[in-house]
Amino acid sequence: MLLPVLMFGQTHIRGGIRSSLYMTGMAQGTNGFYQALSFNATSIGGSNFSFHTHLNIFKENAATDWATKAYSGYLQYQTGKIDVRLGRQFLYKGVVTGSYDALVLSTDYFNSFQIKLYTGLIVPINRDAKLLKWDDGHFYGAFISYKVNKGLRSNLSFVSRERGGKSYWRQLGISLSGSNNHLYYLFQYHQNLLSSTFQAIRAHVSWYKGLWTFTADASSLKPRIYEDSFFTIFNIRQHSQLRLSAERSVGDYRIGARFVETLLPRKNATQQAILTFGKEWGMIGLVFQTGFAGDNVGLYGQIDYPLLHNLSFNLYTSHYRFQRYSIEVQEEATSFSAGFIYHPFKKLQISAQLQQSINNFYTSDVRGLLTLHYRFEYK
Repeated sequence: MLLPVLMFGQTHIRGGIRSSLYMTGMAQGTNGFYQALSFNATSIGGSNFSFHTHLNIFKENAATDWATKAYSGYLQYQTGKIDVRLGRQFLYKGVVTGSYDALVLSTDYFNSFQIKLYTGLIVPINRDAKLLKWDDGHFYGAFISYKVNKGLRSNLSFVSRERGGKSYWRQLGISLSGSNNHLYYLFQYHQNLLSSTFQAIRAHVSWYKGLWTFTADASSLKPRIYEDSFFTIFNIRQHSQLRLSAERSVGDYRIGARFVETLLPRKNATQQAILTFGKEWGMIGLVFQTGFAGDNVGLYGQIDYPLLHNLSFNLYTSHYRFQRYSIEVQEEATSFSAGFIYHPFKKLQISAQLQQSINNFYTSDVRGLLTLHYRFEYK
């Protein structure tokens, strides 16, 4: 009887419980309740095993039943250069992306190489705490990373999703990333192996010099359409985007400018210019848009200002004037939220927020959000 107690005593436990009451349509009294649990147990019994989970239990309104979303829950074994994980987890390495009930084996045993191998089941789309059958959706994949030198790393990744004995999503990805003094660069390319066409390509460069930061980013993406989807009967084309930005620090302030051009099929292009001005506790931005998506002028801002050592005030607001694609009529939309965050003691946070939106459909849509977040830790 004492053995489990002694093993538990050597375990480090930490996590958090978040309870939220979201009042939508306050005049009708429609409320939603959300309960989230994050739990991490490391060095279980003084061993190399750990357990990690994140769950949501919620009831969106009085007419719906209680529901559960299991976002993660996996057992991990880690020692030296070996890492093994079994269970539900979110993966994001190269083309291996998404939530899976998976077995993941990772090692950097081979000096400059890092290798990850994956296999398992596809997670239900509604994140139910249950396992799909193997024939209803499974996957396998790999990720290999090689450190060429101090400032350059190359990655190769592969993933295949299958159901009913056939592959409906198979991707190969390569990437190069690195840094040199004040320069950071990234290149990514994803190939759809089933359609023999490219899926995504991206190039990014950032340059940091003194008080200045410059970035340039260009990408071309295709929608993620699975091979067994009805939408494969359509001619799916990519969209491309160019993003340029410059920022400079002036004392305690930060001034920035961005330009974004989005090119859709048939040479339909939209341009945006965004100017920002802010400091540590807040910022304001001005948006100018023209082109295929219509003329638009917008203003947005946010404030996160500490009033006391344990009390802060936050404010978020935006106002846009825009034009719909189908009709040449100017419309306006305003959104607003304001609230407080209070820490009565170190491990407890209480936040209250009032939200409002005004547009052509709602003259006033008022909502409220009350959240209690308690963090716990036991060693």
